Amino acid sequence: MRTKDSKLYKPTAFASRYHFQQLDKIREETGISIGRLICIAIDNELMKEEPFKLDTEIPDVEHVEFAFADQAGKIIEYMKTLRSPIGLDMLLLLRHDIGIPERETFLLAFKECLTVRLIEPKEHKNDRYRPDYVMYGLKKEDVVKKVRKQASEYDRYLRLKRKYENEA
Repeated sequence: MRTKDSKLYKPTAFASRYHFQQLDKIREETGISIGRLICIAIDNELMKEEPFKLDTEIPDVEHVEFAFADQAGKIIEYMKTLRSPIGLDMLLLLRHDIGIPERETFLLAFKECLTVRLIEPKEHKNDRYRPDYVMYGLKKEDVVKKVRKQASEYDRYLRLKRKYENEA
């Protein structure tokens, strides 16, 4: 067991499947262990002006109803597998595993979830987080089903509208 005076530490951390696969690919190419790759990444990050600053700002664009319904559905499906609320920063890091690799698309889909109230801020009791850190959880299942039905009906309406416009 390591003490405060130890020269090396062995932390335990969670990483997304995508990030682990990327590290594993680099490990195979370079022969450098994953632990050492993580240390290199940490060292590179610490040299930045604002280390470990993850931009989670949601783009300020006009909301178009159901524009990101498919991607929002992926976020909801992923969040259903979680046992507890999760922060936007962690969700953003998991976006590849969720199936929305593009950062801005993910953030707009997250905005869609908030706007149609599929998710909501949840209180957390974890002392490791700042008091203003926001965790998100799912609303009740009936709300999710209702919004999905609305999105499906709206999508059907748009398809029919395009079809009749093309025929005219």
